[in-house]
Amino acid sequence: MLHLINMLNPALANKLESRYHSSKDLKIKLSTIYLRRKRKEVLDELPELETIELWSQFTPIQQQFYDESLLDGPGGIMRMRRAAFFGNDSKKILQILEICKEAKETGQKVIIFSFFKEGVLYRLQDELKHLAHFIISGDISPKQRQETIDEFSKDPNQTVLLSQIDAGGVGLNIQAANIVILCEPQWKPSTEQQAISRVYRMGQSRKVIVYRLLTEESIDESIVKLLSEKIELFNKYANDSSIAEAFEKSEVFEISNTEEKKLKQEVFELEKKRLALRKSNTINSNSPNN
Repeated sequence: MLHLINMLNPALANKLESRYHSSKDLKIKLSTIYLRRKRKEVLDELPELETIELWSQFTPIQQQFYDESLLDGPGGIMRMRRAAFFGNDSKKILQILEICKEAKETGQKVIIFSFFKEGVLYRLQDELKHLAHFIISGDISPKQRQETIDEFSKDPNQTVLLSQIDAGGVGLNIQAANIVILCEPQWKPSTEQQAISRVYRMGQSRKVIVYRLLTEESIDESIVKLLSEKIELFNKYANDSSIAEAFEKSEVFEISNTEEKKLKQEVFELEKKRLALRKSNTINSNSPNN
């Protein structure tokens, strides 16, 4: 932000660098150059947007898989994020099946976003019915992506579209769907927001429902916790000005690649502590004195 301010008003940038500022003081100084508007103020014809967090727990097999991945060190984070889809009786898969079944019965279409093809989207491809013919991913060309979406939009028998969040979250319009499922939290809030915006955009006529699937006592919980703290800090200092309120927190907040690496390390440390505490509790509960 200081770099941008320096381009607009070098004198102000020097003042802001010179000493500590309270959030109120900073907002007053920024008010001469900083203006952000909520999307609902610009696109007041957009329908209602509802976000629902669906929490679940690991099965015993998933918990074992998760703990073993955690013991592999930071390199196990990718497996930890997919653990809720491992093995049978996955609660997240059951939640997705129920959402998609209800959508089919009520004439609605669903788009499911995940970062992962292996272990998540390919697994869902085997579990779900009424799917679009292709997964939106980096494996297919932009032309084929659009053709897949066009066919999905026109065919009433295709009610579920699977997409990698990085491939389908930008540059595509999928207004035929009005239900979005996010299989796991992303490191950057903007990644999720861009994916939601493929559906929740000008031209959407129906209420949009976003389901965030989250697993208790897992990396999902730690990511949500730490991002919420960072968003709160951002809101305190930069999310509004004396001129106008800013975008919704999920629309405006972003972290850099360096901060993302730091976030991953913080999340990993939290999960190590959680595992140590769980092992300690298990030992204590099995103690002869209990």
